Amino acid sequence: FYAGLLDEVALWSTDVSGDIATIYNSGIPNNLNDSSNVSTAPVNWWRMGDNDGGSGTTISDQGSSPQDGTLTNGPTFSSSVPS
Repeated sequence: FYAGLLDEVALWSTDVSGDIATIYNSGIPNNLNDSSNVSTAPVNWWRMGDNDGGSGTTISDQGSSPQDGTLTNGPTFSSSVPS
């Protein structure tokens, strides 16, 4: 159980700690599947509604080994950004 907001959750199969500046691009994440930057491509990447229209109960995995997620217990989509 997690009572909070999540966005852009990604998992890698290798250590990407040296690529953090590239991945987060000063607070505006780059496209993690950009073929010009293959070293940072995640195995799984759930954009939390950004590519699913912000509705429904399935979160599409945009990673290289797709495992879609199913939303349960009435989660809601939010476009607000916490301060």
